Amino acid sequence: MVSSDGEWRWDLVEGLLPVDILLRVAFSIKSAYRIRNGIVEGPNEDIWKVIARFKGTQWMRIFLWLACCDRIMTNSERMKRHFVSDARCGLCGAEVEDVDHILRRCPNSLLVWRQLVRADRMLEFMSCDIKSWIKLNLTQPHRFAIDITDWDLMFGGVCWFIWLRRNDLVFNAGHEEEVRQPVLDRARHWLASVVATQGDSVVSRHLPSQCGREPVSWSPPPHGWVKLNTDAARVDQNGYMSCGGLARDEHGSWMFSTSYLGDG
Repeated sequence: MVSSDGEWRWDLVEGLLPVDILLRVAFSIKSAYRIRNGIVEGPNEDIWKVIARFKGTQWMRIFLWLACCDRIMTNSERMKRHFVSDARCGLCGAEVEDVDHILRRCPNSLLVWRQLVRADRMLEFMSCDIKSWIKLNLTQPHRFAIDITDWDLMFGGVCWFIWLRRNDLVFNAGHEEEVRQPVLDRARHWLASVVATQGDSVVSRHLPSQCGREPVSWSPPPHGWVKLNTDAARVDQNGYMSCGGLARDEHGSWMFSTSYLGDG
């Protein structure tokens, strides 16, 4: 489980434990090491806690975490591991395909971000280091986004779908039907499904409080029962729709969930 350099082999353990446990382990080990060696933690170290609180899918949290660790299997990383002999980008031909290139600088990715990020903030958006970039977008929606509503989810979704689209184009020549859809459309549809499934728990984060209004909260089912909450949404202009459901036990623990995206 540990490399010859004393580093954890996360590639061996990431499939064995839930992502929230992995994130806590990563943060705890690093914190303990720094404390033991008298190293003061920098401002980016709480990125692990930020990612653990991200409300996207488990795969998205793992992906953002690996991006911060610079462990995504880019061609640069694959070349370091002797999987390939060429570190160039398979989409645009840039000399080095690293995390920064895939998520921000590749023309395919930059085209997406220019539709979402304020023009007066684009320079900062493109220049900060990856850890700061992810942390700022997950915690400060006003900093970069044109539309701040659920920006943390939109940002995480776009990063994830950029990665899926890149993999399909590089390895499958764009033949997988489910990822042919443009990245921004996929991210918007996914976000709609999350909002439909989680309802007020997502949307209310960006709405001002209303005095005199009874707060909406989830109530547990009776002992021995499972509660299924469902919701749906439809865009009248184009017919896109989404619906979802989330089942929890009497303690509020997740049991299963489902979602659907399509044309209504």
